[in-house]
Amino acid sequence: TGVTGNLTVTGSSAGWAIYLGPDANPSPTSSTINFKAGDTLANGLTVALSATGTLSATYMSSAGSTTDLVFDVTGYFTP
Repeated sequence: TGVTGNLTVTGSSAGWAIYLGPDANPSPTSSTINFKAGDTLANGLTVALSATGTLSATYMSSAGSTTDLVFDVTGYFTP
């Protein structure tokens, strides 16, 4: 039903934010981590999974921007 871990953002061509959640969200109203271009930042978090066990990430930045995400899972939750 959920996972806990460490989200790292690195190599971003533009800054702004990442939203992590159970379902794809093209216009999130909150963020999981905020960063500047070129930053390497990490954030510990716990996030719910979708009903099918998936996790989605939305990169909230200008069109054509790129970044790398690393999510190290350290634990999980079951019903």
